[in-house]
Amino acid sequence: MNNEKKFNTAEYRNSLQEAFSGMDGWDSMDGGIDPAMNFEGDPAMNVGGPVAIEAPELNFTITNSSTTANATAVLFGASLFLTDAFFGSSSTITITPDFNVPYVQVLRDTSTSPFTIGMVRMQCSANAAQVTQNLSVVSTNIYGSSKTDPINMVTQVSEYQYNNTIARSAKPFDITSDVYFSFTVLPSTTLTCTVYVKNKVNIARQLDGRPISGHYLAPNTGIKPVMINTQGGLRQLGK
Repeated sequence: MNNEKKFNTAEYRNSLQEAFSGMDGWDSMDGGIDPAMNFEGDPAMNVGGPVAIEAPELNFTITNSSTTANATAVLFGASLFLTDAFFGSSSTITITPDFNVPYVQVLRDTSTSPFTIGMVRMQCSANAAQVTQNLSVVSTNIYGSSKTDPINMVTQVSEYQYNNTIARSAKPFDITSDVYFSFTVLPSTTLTCTVYVKNKVNIARQLDGRPISGHYLAPNTGIKPVMINTQGGLRQLGK
């Protein structure tokens, strides 16, 4: 009788996917509770004891309705695109927030509550080529000048992830009304773009003496490298 347990590849990959957090140095949920963090992510006025707050997750469903042509999707940039018919994107692009507010409200909020993006996650199950389309982070000012910082998403598909339909960039950048990021959307393609907020300014916090900037912990969205010990099972690197 053979008592050897078969290796479950799917279960192993899922365990890897759940293991990742904070690989870029962003304070991690895996690190436990920060004693200086309260229920709103502020480093003061703890209520009912310290609570770790994970980064808010903003999901956008983005679709290119053209069957033949690439299109450009633009996210944010309120001062530039708030009154534009397509908010800076190509006419065939539709952007739908998955958190029950219209996209125009998201733009207006960034005018008074700028924030830092700690991570951008792209997912497109139907077309793996979509998630490797590069991002362009564009900063502008009132003097007419602009600066573009490219993010190469090809390098963001983790070799440990076993899923080429997902790419993440952990390069942080600020979103104000004068900053946006854009990328190409392939024909007849729908993807999910998830933005994780690392810090956010809320001037209303000053009304009761709190800091105007709230800090959040890194989300658990990926995997950590592991090593396989064929004699004793799996062991995570660094453990």
